[in-house]
Amino acid sequence: AWAARLSPSYGRMLIAIAKARAPVSARQIAAAAGISETSSGLGAGLRELQSLGLVEQGHERGTYRLVEALE
Repeated sequence: AWAARLSPSYGRMLIAIAKARAPVSARQIAAAAGISETSSGLGAGLRELQSLGLVEQGHERGTYRLVEALE
């Protein structure tokens, strides 16, 4: 439901993180979502997903995962 409320690229990023079922790197998210890993949209999208409380950083630096409430 959340993915439909987001911009298409942010929605794809959220879906990629959700499907991973484990913390994933920005590079892995970009590949799965069809976004350039050097795009400013990748960083902006990850920050937006975090600010909405949908995604949090994983235990390893540079990884991301769904917040527990959404798993």
